[in-house]
Amino acid sequence: MNADLALLMGLTVQYVRDALYPKIYRRAEAYYSDHRVLAPRRTDAMLQAYVRGTDLYTVRIEAVQGQLLSSCTCSFAQRALCKHIGALLLQWVREPESFSVAAEGTSHSPATDLDDASLSSPSRPCGALTSDDEPSSMPARGGDLQSNLPDLLGQLKPEALQQIARRRGWRIDGQDKKHFAATLAALLVDRTEIARAVTMLPEHLREALRAAFVAEDGHGISASSLARVVTALRGAQGPTLKPVEAAGLLLDLSGWGLVIPWQTLSNGASYLLSWEIQNKVPPLAGWCQLSPRTLAGKELASDRPGFLRLIHEVWRHISQNRPRMREPLEPLGDRRLRSTVRDWPYDADEIRKWQGKRNSSELTSLSVPPQPPLLDDAELASMASLTDGDSERVEFLCRLLHELELVASDGGYLVSCPEAMHRFARTSALEQYTSLAQTYTSMTGWSELDMLLRREPRLSLRRGRYLSFPYTHLRSELVRVRQMLLRFLATAGEMGWCTLTDVEGALRTLWPSFFPVGQVAVPRWLPTALQFTWNHEDGEPNAGDSPTWQGLQAAFLRLMLQGPLHWLGLASTGLQQEELTSFRLHGLADLMWNRPLVPIEAQPVDEPVVIDEASSTITVYLRGVPPEAHTLLASMARLEEATVDRFTYRLDLRAVHDAFERGKLLSDLLRDWEMVMPLPVPPAIHTALRDWWERYGQVRLYRGLALLELGDELTLRELEASTSLSQHIVAKLSPQLVLVPEPAVDVLLEELTARGHTPKEMK
Repeated sequence: MNADLALLMGLTVQYVRDALYPKIYRRAEAYYSDHRVLAPRRTDAMLQAYVRGTDLYTVRIEAVQGQLLSSCTCSFAQRALCKHIGALLLQWVREPESFSVAAEGTSHSPATDLDDASLSSPSRPCGALTSDDEPSSMPARGGDLQSNLPDLLGQLKPEALQQIARRRGWRIDGQDKKHFAATLAALLVDRTEIARAVTMLPEHLREALRAAFVAEDGHGISASSLARVVTALRGAQGPTLKPVEAAGLLLDLSGWGLVIPWQTLSNGASYLLSWEIQNKVPPLAGWCQLSPRTLAGKELASDRPGFLRLIHEVWRHISQNRPRMREPLEPLGDRRLRSTVRDWPYDADEIRKWQGKRNSSELTSLSVPPQPPLLDDAELASMASLTDGDSERVEFLCRLLHELELVASDGGYLVSCPEAMHRFARTSALEQYTSLAQTYTSMTGWSELDMLLRREPRLSLRRGRYLSFPYTHLRSELVRVRQMLLRFLATAGEMGWCTLTDVEGALRTLWPSFFPVGQVAVPRWLPTALQFTWNHEDGEPNAGDSPTWQGLQAAFLRLMLQGPLHWLGLASTGLQQEELTSFRLHGLADLMWNRPLVPIEAQPVDEPVVIDEASSTITVYLRGVPPEAHTLLASMARLEEATVDRFTYRLDLRAVHDAFERGKLLSDLLRDWEMVMPLPVPPAIHTALRDWWERYGQVRLYRGLALLELGDELTLRELEASTSLSQHIVAKLSPQLVLVPEPAVDVLLEELTARGHTPKEMK
């Protein structure tokens, strides 16, 4: 038995428990117990299976040189170990005999072992609210399971890997593909290298990369999805991007190593924007036209410190008063009713009316009421005094506390968990806030749709009577709706105010129908199995009166902005005659891509730009300059270092020369500096730029060449006769100096060494 297989054989339940956070481990246990691991298979030291969630996820675990590498096609696996990986590990530890064994090198897909029965949705306990796709707020656990980026790169052809290295200016020694892929992966996730590549991208590729952040939902980016997002973000006045053009953009981005070819679909390739790259990309310019000030009207400013104080006040109230929880719906006694309703919430009045009818076939659809609040009406009204009478805000805060297990249900009451709160309170205010905000992004027990249905009593969501998938799938789909909107808003820009009209115009193109969201594979009948209608005054559904886009999707967006995003301090809102007309975001992009949030009590940066004339360096702090500043600086300087909060550039003749070659004038660079930088052009930088401009055209710069210096004229003649040097010479500058193409250097070094020379390479 080889060492890698021995590593797999030695895994224990305790190992799996230690590798996962408790919440993720519990869900992995549930998945294993529900027999969701399908067609498990082992090939040498690699485990592979499908795990059934909302979708069918491909999970792979491999032991390589004493380490466990894992991958899963769910979105959460891009940043941490997911429940699907945990379920496969438990399946292996507890039932290794269930794995079929294939010889190493056998080409096999677990899908070939699946039949129609195994693809059907598994049953779940009634009322379970576990999302199958929710990205958890937890960071990746330390453990031994490593990034799957080398594995993804290892699936590419060597020529593709070499193209990425050449494009980024990296020379990777060695011919072994696995070593090459591992080295390349380490460079691709380096923060400075990512920032350097992004700032060097031409405008059309930066636009495509920004759209990729919206299109990437963990299922990869197709040309059609990128085309739809780019078209939407360009607005009504922008040209439509065709899928064939989007395919070219994705190919260009993959040449930079910013997206990775992932899988081949029937309609073209799919690309992955790896989470390890996403959260290190520097801020990109927003797609929304931003105004420096709000429209005429009332501004409701964001208040993060106030939100954190309020969450503690609500917890103390629960601790002191033990509020009564809402009574659950009575179990249905009729077997026929139970089989129809299953785990879905139901309207008791509607059921009574149905029972009073003789012909049960008249009932073709059932309403789907909003998720009921945790607390009963009297308790909600009592606690609403903490939130200026807003019971919806109370419900939101209670759900957050419940999701973080800071409160729990006990005998019909909501009770505090002092030990959990003690651990929570010992963390910093920023850590507490980050945990709460990240919990919101993946919370299934509360949805903006619940709030919308409660505020619009005539609006009704109806499901087909014979709908087969469980209620938890709907809750997962609502999480996907929320995350799509959050990604969409997070790329709008945060340096000014967005008008709601502009944002709704873009969103209408991106999100034309409520279901389904994005490119996720769902049953063909889902859009018709769940439908929104307006009810008559007597509560009866009016099948011919469906809500318009403005009445449904736009209303959902407005509630998100005025509700959770404003409550969390992530958005300030502008109102005219009490109607939302504009908003300004604060840190949403940092939250969505797991970048460090600005401290709650942070003061403005005193010196957002620091110039060191002696070293010709320009240090900019991310909080103090707009994203456009990095585009400007990349046209006149080379990025030396990138950290989470600041970038350091060094004035560079080659960068300025390239800008002039692209048609930029000295006056353009100086004007752009005045527009985006918070200080005038320093005299030293102005002098250097003017000097280079005056000398532009007198000197030509050539790229991709190497200078070969020889000891004497005879050596040159000898090498031309005995090596391939004569085939590579671009120009002879002197009898001892020749120019050769840079790619030929490795070949020449090998030939010179083989003939007894000791060449010295200098970069």
